[in-house]
Amino acid sequence: MRRVENAALFCAVNFECIRMNPTGTPPLPDVHEDTELASKKDLKHLAESIQELWTKARRVSDLLLQARAENTQLNTRNAELERSEREVKSRLEQREQELHKLRIELVQLQSNGNSIYSKEEKDELKTKIKELISKINSRL
Repeated sequence: MRRVENAALFCAVNFECIRMNPTGTPPLPDVHEDTELASKKDLKHLAESIQELWTKARRVSDLLLQARAENTQLNTRNAELERSEREVKSRLEQREQELHKLRIELVQLQSNGNSIYSKEEKDELKTKIKELISKINSRL
């Protein structure tokens, strides 16, 4: 009798009659329908998350490709600069060797009593000096 009262009471409160369980409690709601809606929402959320993850992975991939391309360009530029540096160092060494040889030659010429001027240049300098001396004397 009590179960019937519970059934009647349950019908009066909800305005629909639901068959009660043998324990006198109403049956569980239709979990299948709720689960189906929840799983659709979850699948939609999962698909959105996967799409967002895929977009981020593409961005990371693009950035990685750009970084690799930039690294390749920098390595090429670095190799060019190193080659240029070696060439400049080589030319500098050659010029330093030439300068060293010329200094040695100059020291040898000066130690032998020979000057750096040729015979003709010496004669020209002597004549210019004599002319300058004569001009100075004429003004005094």
